[in-house]
Amino acid sequence: MSTKEFILRFIRRYPFHIIGNIILGFAGGLFNGVNTALIVPIILIISGQKIEPKGSPPIINFLLSPFEGVPEDYRLVVMLLVVILTIILKNLTIYLKSLLSVAFSRRLTNSIKSEMFQTLMDSDLDFFTKVKVGDLTKRLGSDTAQCTATVNAYINLITQLITVLLFVSILISISWELTLISTLLVTLIAGINQLFILRSKKFGSLLNRAQKTYAIKVIEALSGIRLIKSV
Repeated sequence: MSTKEFILRFIRRYPFHIIGNIILGFAGGLFNGVNTALIVPIILIISGQKIEPKGSPPIINFLLSPFEGVPEDYRLVVMLLVVILTIILKNLTIYLKSLLSVAFSRRLTNSIKSEMFQTLMDSDLDFFTKVKVGDLTKRLGSDTAQCTATVNAYINLITQLITVLLFVSILISISWELTLISTLLVTLIAGINQLFILRSKKFGSLLNRAQKTYAIKVIEALSGIRLIKSV
């Protein structure tokens, strides 16, 4: 069984946790986008400039349409309250997402460790003579945590992709020139970030092998000390 198949087998057990994480992450990004878009009209109103619906982008007109029925004297206050409300909702969704992520990580880690331990219990003596105890300890410990972190990283990646697509569509509706400039900047940053990621993977692989060797030697040293003292 490959690593991807192994991870997918456990992910399928918790579909609601994964979907909930994605929805909450997207909701947080949506609330963030709404309050960011409303800041511009608020600044224009505070500075005394009038917003012309004809020259405004469709998305701005859509966001301002609920405030058209509000008296002009109270419109600024209502818009500020809406911005504050969206900020509160954004932070609330982030908090709920954190709770759900912790619960999901704990359940996933426990499931992986339980199945690995059951596999060890079902293994014969020949398996334990071939595999180092330190290697088994590392796989039950740091490797399991790393697997859980990888799953959470993929979930966050899906959430970020959905959020980026939403904001790109908003930018296109506002100005395609702005979208082009933003896309070029994001591509440049992503390229630089990818270089650091590749370098981090290389160092991570070296660190993983070093941890494995260290765990094996520590277990063997402790076993040797116990054997010597028991004589």
